[in-house]
Amino acid sequence: MFRFRSFLPIGAALLGGLLVLSTPLTARATYQLVVQEVTSAGVVVSTSPVFNGNETNPSIDPINGGFLDVGPLNTGSFRVTVEGFENAYDPAVRPQLELHTLTATRITNNTNYLQLFITKDGYSAGSVAGQPLSLISQLSGISNMPANAQVTFQSFVDTANTAFGVPNSTTVPPPGSPIFPPLVKDDPKAFATPSITMTQATSGSNITTTTTFLRGAGAMDITGVATVTGLAKDESISFDANTFITPVPASLAMLMSAFPVFVIGGWVRRRKVSPVVAG
Repeated sequence: MFRFRSFLPIGAALLGGLLVLSTPLTARATYQLVVQEVTSAGVVVSTSPVFNGNETNPSIDPINGGFLDVGPLNTGSFRVTVEGFENAYDPAVRPQLELHTLTATRITNNTNYLQLFITKDGYSAGSVAGQPLSLISQLSGISNMPANAQVTFQSFVDTANTAFGVPNSTTVPPPGSPIFPPLVKDDPKAFATPSITMTQATSGSNITTTTTFLRGAGAMDITGVATVTGLAKDESISFDANTFITPVPASLAMLMSAFPVFVIGGWVRRRKVSPVVAG
């Protein structure tokens, strides 16, 4: 005989999973950008002002977020032009933070490298704490890449909503130096994707890395860090770097939400098995 009470725990778990998956992701249109030039020994030689999406805001698209045009910006050894630092998102699918069509040209002959930091706080998945989400990095759009040039990109999420928040173990390539401002150490609330490295051999490819994390109780900050090295004088490079958050696949989220019920059910069934008495 079917017992309704025995179905309640499983039904509640499945319903909870459906509610989590049906809640849209939303975001505010504020973000910050910092450009730095660093020596090969890891010493910062110049830092741009903090470009703030609220302050400069040359245009706002009510659907796709804010657009911020920067450049040409001279760091000392590099000239940087960005057609749009874009905080774009689809509220029903995923928050997204993008370094869009970034172009860097070396204007002096040295071994210094270029770093760009973009961050955006206030992202909210609008759902319950503990929901599994995916943080995704993507590097693409590079064409005519110089032979010795290299682009490295990594994405971070801080579930405590700390701007530029990264795990304590983060290093900044090259040469793998400990983190420095504007990045902020924030264990155990920050998570990172594996870093992406693009060279001439992989130029133009869409390279993606992913990590899964659990949503915190409040809003989140996401950060992207891009590093450009190996450019000779008068050489240029252009690329797109994206960071975005998306729910994990529905089947996996459903399984994770129902897993405690299956464990408890198995334990109850074991208790109901009659003991075997040896004759």
